[in-house]
Amino acid sequence: MRRAPTVVPPTTSSSFEPSALRFSRRVADLTQTEVAQQLGVSATQISLIERGLARPTTEQIKKLETLLHAPLTGGRP
Repeated sequence: MRRAPTVVPPTTSSSFEPSALRFSRRVADLTQTEVAQQLGVSATQISLIERGLARPTTEQIKKLETLLHAPLTGGRP
């Protein structure tokens, strides 16, 4: 059975940058489907995350940063 994507309203307190995900994914020449497969989620979930309509878990952010070789959170030195 498929789980529905977790949708949460964007908040200013989150340090995750959805635009950084989309930019880094494009620079890495990866599709949303390819990223989703590596993360174990649906392409729809990646789309929601990139648009700021869903928030990835801390573990997912770490996996994304490793996959894309780029920071996806603000406030880094």
